[in-house]
Amino acid sequence: MQKGVTISKERLIYHWICEGLSIVNTLLHACLLDETSNTCGVNLHDVIHDMALWITGEMGEMKGKFLVQTRAGLTQAPEFVKRRMAERISLMANRIEKLTGSPICPNLSTLLLDLNKCGFYESDGDESLVEELGSLKYLTNLRTTIATTGVFKTFLSSGKVLSCTHALCLKIFNYSISLNISSLQTVKLLTWPQFEDFDTLREITFDWARKYSNLSSKVKSFHDLGPVYILRCRVLKNLTSLTFAPNLKFLTVEECGEMEEVISICAEDIGNMSPFGKLMRLKLFYLPELKIVCWNSLPILYLERIVVGGCPKLKKLPLLLQQCQRK
Repeated sequence: MQKGVTISKERLIYHWICEGLSIVNTLLHACLLDETSNTCGVNLHDVIHDMALWITGEMGEMKGKFLVQTRAGLTQAPEFVKRRMAERISLMANRIEKLTGSPICPNLSTLLLDLNKCGFYESDGDESLVEELGSLKYLTNLRTTIATTGVFKTFLSSGKVLSCTHALCLKIFNYSISLNISSLQTVKLLTWPQFEDFDTLREITFDWARKYSNLSSKVKSFHDLGPVYILRCRVLKNLTSLTFAPNLKFLTVEECGEMEEVISICAEDIGNMSPFGKLMRLKLFYLPELKIVCWNSLPILYLERIVVGGCPKLKKLPLLLQQCQRK
């Protein structure tokens, strides 16, 4: 970055992504990470994992700054009073239902509670958990999972929680047939939405979806969405609402048994919107009914990689001829 020269946030993020991929490749070549058989994921070797924990937990200045107890069968969190110096704590993949007491960890910057029972999964009491999160004075980065409509409504009404949510997973929502995502525009920092395990959801809607002819680049939309994941939404028919995410960079759609098309409207109905204009990677897996991605060929100028598997009815991709020749 040159001195005195302005660089767009989008370009800066792109450079960070590229740097991250370079780091992953370096770790793979050094055998510090193992690549999975489908090349889409990596594993950390047990020996490397144990060595990393030993270095961060037992040696010199690092001692006491890291607490890692993953898959340890915990039903309650360890006593934080003994971890006042902790800076990073991971209690992932346990059976913790509640965080009791008021932990005093003034230096804590990261707390990972993924795959526990203390997320927003049950209907009773979880609305109050949203309120408790809103009371955290120094909360700046929240990534969470919500699985009921009641908690989702409470979440959307909490200004403090919305203001620091970067990643959000919506799942299950029992008996919900339609999900309106217009309200997610108020989550200004949201860059990583995920929708998964919806057994009854048939459509994802947007308030402006009935006014295609009046759409323009000035319409409010999800300008900052980077990756979007749609997983195991079994009766979802299409993802036309992605039209309102012009800066979408990564799209993964997997195991949506009844999805027939990704975007179900034609170019003349979209106005000045440019679906997938910034898309870099597209992954479509196990979509047995998928026939088309979009009715019109699209100028996907930044596309780097397409991965398609288990889509027997998909015969054509929405790429312009000159783009295919260039690639």
